[in-house]
Amino acid sequence: RRSTHHPPDDDDPVLASKFVVPEPPRFMVSRPRLLRQLSPGDSERVTVVTGPAGGGKTQLVASWVLGACKADHVVWITMEDEDNTSRMFWTYVVEGLRRAGLALSSLTTPVPATSVDRSFLVRLAAGLADVPGSVVLVLDGVSALSDPQWATDLDFVARHAGPGLRLVLVGRWDPPLPMPRYRPSIRARSCSARRSS
Repeated sequence: RRSTHHPPDDDDPVLASKFVVPEPPRFMVSRPRLLRQLSPGDSERVTVVTGPAGGGKTQLVASWVLGACKADHVVWITMEDEDNTSRMFWTYVVEGLRRAGLALSSLTTPVPATSVDRSFLVRLAAGLADVPGSVVLVLDGVSALSDPQWATDLDFVARHAGPGLRLVLVGRWDPPLPMPRYRPSIRARSCSARRSS
């Protein structure tokens, strides 16, 4: 198992399985009300889906992505403990965007090898702001990320990427985002249909 304290070598491949939207099981409880809540108006920028382990969070969001999501581009990334460093986190985000067909001309260099700096985040946000159409970035399992720096950096990108970017964050508890900033648009939901404040 790879240590969470060291970035991968330059020649380490990304894992294709982390970009795959999980297929729904043969027998799945239908949750039409929650699926409708995942399809908000254009003003909603951040959606947080929370619930206990085994509560159906991933399957709920996957069902929405595979069925009712109307975005022009959807990026799904399954996060794990090993993605806790800035380099690993952003390597998967950038690769996910590229696999979704987004050619970000502002990102001409790879993710920095040591730490992600403001220049990289600015270039990423600028590239997303130039993307025509809507982009949904689903990060499943964000509660596995113990270093809150990912949320600070993601908040910066989300604020500067324009209205076309929507975040869907799935985990066991609320992510360490500055929630008051997103309060007008955020919807935090539990898979047991209990709305979080």
